[in-house]
Amino acid sequence: MIKKQKKIFALICLTVFQFSCSRDDEAPIETISIDLPSNYELTYGDDLTIDLSEIKEQANSVEFELDFSQTANVKIDNSKNLHDQLKQAMVVSNAGQARINFKSALVYPTGAVSSINDQQIPEEYKVTILASDSNDNPIGEKTISIKVLPGSIQVEGAEISDGISFSYALYSNDETKFNLNAPAIDTDNLTWSLPEIKDYTESITLSDNQIVFSGVEGNPSQQEELKYNLTPSLLKNGFPVCNIQFQVIFIPEIKFFYGFYLPEGDMSILINLLHLSKAGGSKTSAPVLYPSEYSGSYEIVKIEKDEQPYENLDGIFNIIKETGEVTTKENNTLAAGDYRITIKAITSTGLEFNTFLTLSLE
Repeated sequence: MIKKQKKIFALICLTVFQFSCSRDDEAPIETISIDLPSNYELTYGDDLTIDLSEIKEQANSVEFELDFSQTANVKIDNSKNLHDQLKQAMVVSNAGQARINFKSALVYPTGAVSSINDQQIPEEYKVTILASDSNDNPIGEKTISIKVLPGSIQVEGAEISDGISFSYALYSNDETKFNLNAPAIDTDNLTWSLPEIKDYTESITLSDNQIVFSGVEGNPSQQEELKYNLTPSLLKNGFPVCNIQFQVIFIPEIKFFYGFYLPEGDMSILINLLHLSKAGGSKTSAPVLYPSEYSGSYEIVKIEKDEQPYENLDGIFNIIKETGEVTTKENNTLAAGDYRITIKAITSTGLEFNTFLTLSLE
């Protein structure tokens, strides 16, 4: 009995020894370090390339693949989900110089909410980069986060202040139009959208890429500004991919002329023909610009003498930029005649208006 036990013990020891030898003979799996930034950010429409060539050189026959399981698989519509589109937008190239190519225009800005089904794109795309060797053994991984910001829209002729585009327009019973464009974006398969504005759904519409105000009456006297805050956007499958904050400010009719204005009776008295000495040294009164809070600067556009172009080479005619007063320099060369001066007012809103003043010099 003791002999039998000794044989069994010896067999067990031999087996353990042989197993240990076979394990020691196997080459250990070589792991690699995927040293990449954890966070990326780009604007919708831009492309991102992540270079993997130096990482691939750490071992032989390294292959990369992507896993999107950490990103919620949002339902885009009845026929596709977010993972489907991520697989098209983000592709690994293992041949040659290994890299990841990401085309943001094939997905959506992160955090975007669908106007169709209220589905929301995750606040970031979480993507795990998996590395394996020639035997499909996992040898490294790295999870990165990508944020895609909405693209930008431009409004033709608008100015920008504090990140908000704005334009001034005059009260009018005619249509006032603003053209939208997104020069950095391929707008094929995208749809222009303008959220409804309470109480103004009939007077403000969107026609293709054009915002149309179909007659804005403003307040009863049309003497106060009226502001509209708009947020036009470009939609893809109901998700906004580009947007803009746009403010339209309607202002009263601007009156600009030389003479007098009586606002209480809306009465204008034109004094745009003055008889002065050709010897110069004179100064006119300032023009009327009403409402005065829109006063800006003034400049001479052109001068005509007896209906022919006149070049003000000697600088005899000048204008005081801040007030619009026209001056004539003392001289002994100016010929008698009628000098019609076209003057431009550049208002504080950026709107420009022209008027004229005739100086009959004798």
